[in-house]
Amino acid sequence: MPWFLNPNIYNKLPIYQNPELYLFIFKLAATLFFGVLLWKRGISIGRLLGTTYIFFFGTFITVMLFMHNLVILGLHIFERPNGDGPVYNFHLYSLILLGSVLIFQGVRSLRAALMLKAGDENGLREARRAALIVLAVAVPLIPIQFFGMVLTVLSLVNLAAVKLLAARPATKEKSDVREVPVTA
Repeated sequence: MPWFLNPNIYNKLPIYQNPELYLFIFKLAATLFFGVLLWKRGISIGRLLGTTYIFFFGTFITVMLFMHNLVILGLHIFERPNGDGPVYNFHLYSLILLGSVLIFQGVRSLRAALMLKAGDENGLREARRAALIVLAVAVPLIPIQFFGMVLTVLSLVNLAAVKLLAARPATKEKSDVREVPVTA
């Protein structure tokens, strides 16, 4: 088995050598870049925070579950019992299916953030659906896996961001018409 697929190797490494740290830094940097692009457009602080969080949620889910699928496939390819070929079973199928469904929701959330950035309010519906599906998948995972709790909390915060965005107008309404006093 390659060293990078061995989960026990990371227990002995200092934190600065853990690849998960660098993936998290990448997610934060991408979110910061997206937030700066929104800020330069001059949108309100509420819309900035909500849309940026939806982008972070999508990035987090997509990158985390892509790595999940990569590690699961790598472990099944390189971890051969008795020197036989890779084993395909329902466990592998269910883990890859779980990761793929959640990757799709992460991409959907990224798409929703880009739609909101462009001023399309349909992005709210997309973000809400993605968060609800992640929530439906993550809640049953809580007793089995710690990341079920992480995904649940992130999904609930994402739903709060959608609620925040739904309560605010898409653009700052400025009136171009000046009021002229009426003289009699």
